[in-house]
Amino acid sequence: MSTTSLDLNRLINIHLLLSSTLCIGYGLAHISGLFGPGMYTSDLHHILGSVRFIKPALNLIALSTLTYTIIPSHHTVAGYPNILTSLWHISSIPSPILFQIIRMGNLEAILSTSIVAIFYTPFMTSAIT
Repeated sequence: MSTTSLDLNRLINIHLLLSSTLCIGYGLAHISGLFGPGMYTSDLHHILGSVRFIKPALNLIALSTLTYTIIPSHHTVAGYPNILTSLWHISSIPSPILFQIIRMGNLEAILSTSIVAIFYTPFMTSAIT
């Protein structure tokens, strides 16, 4: 009698790939106004506001926390390394010995090992700004 089980490691990383693609799409398409309405911005005194298209600033000099360009830039910078990380995790399979040592058969172990891949990019992008 054979038993079938889910490959939880690959399943979590497919979820990471989809969320990273959504993150890049939100930053490049929705906020920048390419396919979406843009972002609601206001003036310095928060009196006048409107929906505007925001171009992402993809250089380190323009990444200031006081400008609106940081929002699409952060989503773009956070999405690309997560896509690369998730593609690597999907394509590589741990050895059976490592699988048993880390006990990757239950959901708690899978979530705790993939949390590093998920939270690594926000820490990296917040250190830049």
